[in-house]
Amino acid sequence: MGKTLVLGLGNPLVTDDRVGLCVAAELRRLLAGRPDVDVEEDYWGGLRLMERMVGYDRVVVIDAIQTGAPPGTVHRLRVDAIPTQRSASAHDVNLPTALELGRLAGYRLPADEAILLVAVEAEDILTFGERCTPAVEAAIGPAVQCVLEALGVASPPAGPLPLEGPFSGNLRDRRTTMISPELLRRYPYFAGIDEECLKEVAMIAEEKTVPAGTHLFSEGDPADWLNIIVKGEVNIQYILGSGEKRTVDTLVDGDILGFSAILEPYKYTAVGTASKDTHLIAIQAKKLRELCEKEPLLGYRLMSQVARLLAHRLEGARVQLAASD
Repeated sequence: MGKTLVLGLGNPLVTDDRVGLCVAAELRRLLAGRPDVDVEEDYWGGLRLMERMVGYDRVVVIDAIQTGAPPGTVHRLRVDAIPTQRSASAHDVNLPTALELGRLAGYRLPADEAILLVAVEAEDILTFGERCTPAVEAAIGPAVQCVLEALGVASPPAGPLPLEGPFSGNLRDRRTTMISPELLRRYPYFAGIDEECLKEVAMIAEEKTVPAGTHLFSEGDPADWLNIIVKGEVNIQYILGSGEKRTVDTLVDGDILGFSAILEPYKYTAVGTASKDTHLIAIQAKKLRELCEKEPLLGYRLMSQVARLLAHRLEGARVQLAASD
């Protein structure tokens, strides 16, 4: 079959409403390298959900649901079945109606029978929180397996992380997809950015914790991520002609790491190594650049900070060179 979209829906700020995003986060890792499958996340249903399906041959939507079944129950539903949290809304059309309108408008959409809703029974969709309730968190693994089976993946591809265990906590050496916009607002790079724009950045950002000694990138590597150090320390080094590594900067809490992600040719210009256990916000660079084109203020804020960082980096290099004379 042709192109497939796996779309996790939810709100990362609300306990069980975030379950679709947690499932999508794990599926993105497991399905990496599959050019026929796109794994994405979104907040919205109705017409927005229909628009996300345009051009795909089949779609798997993952969301929370409340039907009265025990929390953590994993449902497989078709588009005309019980609505999930975002396949129907009092403020928008339901999914079947949205699909009908899209087809009347001439959009190329998958057939109804090629759309599957994988819904996890939620216990709490009202309380703010950054973890699912225990029963729903325990259902993330089965929901992942349900999607893999629907895609014809008999068993999870090999990878460094197991399917068992919690998926929505901040675990060492793993990412949690989508962060709170309020976490971004703590940093000056996002000062004055409106709420909707900040949410869009949050949707393409992840958190990651790496242990001391982790090699983060090398000179010439594609700069796929722009990082903010939440807590920790990263050494930036240049490799001299003799092969010696010379530290030119040490980045700490609140600093931007990997500014090359927003400067052409989008390749890292130095070596980055965590000198302490380090917690990062990692933002997808390509999507961030696209967002900056739509939101000039965001681009200006980021470039202003990058200019300051470059000035500091050049001064550090000058001091290092003077010391070596």
